[in-house]
Amino acid sequence: MVFVIDLGINDTRTGTATSKATYKLRLQKMIDQILTVDWPTNGRVVLEYPTYFTPNVVTTFTYNEAGLELLQEYQAAIDELVAAYKVSNPGRVVGGTNYASAAFATGFKSYLTAEAGPSGTYYLHPNATGADLMGRSWAADIYNGFAT
Repeated sequence: MVFVIDLGINDTRTGTATSKATYKLRLQKMIDQILTVDWPTNGRVVLEYPTYFTPNVVTTFTYNEAGLELLQEYQAAIDELVAAYKVSNPGRVVGGTNYASAAFATGFKSYLTAEAGPSGTYYLHPNATGADLMGRSWAADIYNGFAT
């Protein structure tokens, strides 16, 4: 059983932002649950990097430049977890490629939906093209991460 975990954007909201340490601990708890309790012999995990959003998002919550910086810290936490599990549970936890996240950052108008907000047009949610890119990226990460 393969689990793809892609968390982080909502954790960067202004006023409720989650620290890197807390983000990492929560991911670790989920992974440990999968590997030791729910699927102890065949559970595998792909950790995807959280995707880009424009720093002017204002909905019920605000997402800003500080949130984008926090996403970078989350990526480092993912890298640290993948390295640790490579030692403790070889072949069971892999990191994604960051392909979709990087594409969203450089081509957000092509991959994210334009939405109106009080601070102007913002981009947070994938459009059909972005969802397709994410799906293809995740499929490649699963295949490349666990192909034998």
